[in-house]
Amino acid sequence: MKLNKVVLAMSSVLALNMITMDFATAADSSRDVGFYFGTRVGGSTEIITNDSDDRHDSGSENDTVFKVAPYIGVSVPWTDFVGSRFEAEWFYNTKASYSYKVFKHDFGTKYDSFTENTDIKTTGAFFNTYVDFYVNSLVTPYVGVGLGYAHVKAEGKYFDSQSNNNFAVNVGGGVALNLAKNFAVDFGIRYNYLGKAIKNVYYKDIDLSAVDYTVGLRLQF
Repeated sequence: MKLNKVVLAMSSVLALNMITMDFATAADSSRDVGFYFGTRVGGSTEIITNDSDDRHDSGSENDTVFKVAPYIGVSVPWTDFVGSRFEAEWFYNTKASYSYKVFKHDFGTKYDSFTENTDIKTTGAFFNTYVDFYVNSLVTPYVGVGLGYAHVKAEGKYFDSQSNNNFAVNVGGGVALNLAKNFAVDFGIRYNYLGKAIKNVYYKDIDLSAVDYTVGLRLQF
């Protein structure tokens, strides 16, 4: 998924949130405004991608790592059927490892090609907003978007390590199971664009993205 498609999806969710707020401000809701906190854990498939140029074909490699993401936010029900959440999230992904071939005209060696091994660690933070759909007392589907930053550290076998602080975006959705009045289990899937993983090494730039599959526990008070 290219960044422009992510931005389009984000715009749609934000527009839905604004429309919901506009139409619901005069409506009553039996649900309470409340603060919440929790943690998401699961897998994150991180993908490095290089674009084609006059010497290279485009290509990508991926690795699945463990993800943990604590968060805190506020839930605002606009009606008995729809509401919004606004959330601050920190995330940490364990080390992802990649292996790819580099040809001699990319790097001054006598070999036709060699294999580069690269490790990437990613941390960061997002400000997320969601639209919740109160289907019934047990099930609450949602869609959401987020803006933030990603700190990406790359270490290669044949190049010096580098760190990049990137603008990051996400778009996703899921469903929350409300097991008690103040307790929910959250199942979600999310696409993240995390910016540049490696700059000016072999390729002009190598982008990093990720697809998260998580389960979370949420407490509201």
